[in-house]
Amino acid sequence: MKSMTIISIAALTMAAFSGVANAAISETQKWKMVDHRLENTSNGKKLCMTAVAFEPATMEVCGSHPETQNLREPNFALNGVLMLDAYPEYAYAPLDDEIYIRDYSTESYWDYINGQLKKTDRDGVLKCLDIEGGKNVPGARLYLETCTK
Repeated sequence: MKSMTIISIAALTMAAFSGVANAAISETQKWKMVDHRLENTSNGKKLCMTAVAFEPATMEVCGSHPETQNLREPNFALNGVLMLDAYPEYAYAPLDDEIYIRDYSTESYWDYINGQLKKTDRDGVLKCLDIEGGKNVPGARLYLETCTK
């Protein structure tokens, strides 16, 4: 009977620890505004959000495409807008859960909470900006995914 109690306590302890580990925010969902660029440093790489017109946003080397990487920091600080510095009529916003450069609108507003960029999708579900495949590598696409805690 004592061995069953010990095993049960050990199993509950392991379950609790794994729950705590799973409660962490995914590294691919942690974003920082640095030198007018939105960057992610997961997988030991420092890459920035980049896009080309009519194509989904991807991760690329910071500074490699200043025209689509440089964002207006005051607009981001005030209302979470990822507005392009060179073209303020455009901003990053989702379209069918993928991220594109689009005309500036209310779709361009993001909630920046604990390093995560959050947005309600078209079905009313709160989601976070994430990197495709969980790998911060050049060319990885950006999209909306279930937020990690």
